[in-house]
Amino acid sequence: MSYANGLIHVCTIQRNTQAALDEYNKPEEPVWGDLTTLPCRLIPMISNVRGMGGLVGKGGSIGVVDTVKRVYLLLLPRETDVTEYDRVVNVKNRRGGTVETGPLSPLLVRTVSGWTEHHRSVILEKVT
Repeated sequence: MSYANGLIHVCTIQRNTQAALDEYNKPEEPVWGDLTTLPCRLIPMISNVRGMGGLVGKGGSIGVVDTVKRVYLLLLPRETDVTEYDRVVNVKNRRGGTVETGPLSPLLVRTVSGWTEHHRSVILEKVT
């Protein structure tokens, strides 16, 4: 089986198209635009639940907010233009069914070298 046959999903990579700074010289809220839609393979790696501090000011009680962090490995064709500042959305299978809506944020984009000469690996996370 060739590597291309293993790319069983299709995903969209988005890039921030907002380059403006606000009056305090900080970046404005991102405005995401589609960069490309291409074959890929999304592989779930880790999921965990973690507490995120307390809720203060809601009736005076302090509670714990649980969030789920999911980490994925994404395989892409080697020539794919993707950086840690992009995001991945709308991962679908070959039949068009949704696998993951996203957005998924890249934590690490591995360069193409050695044993990964035919693909690019991206570690993604989603916090919900």
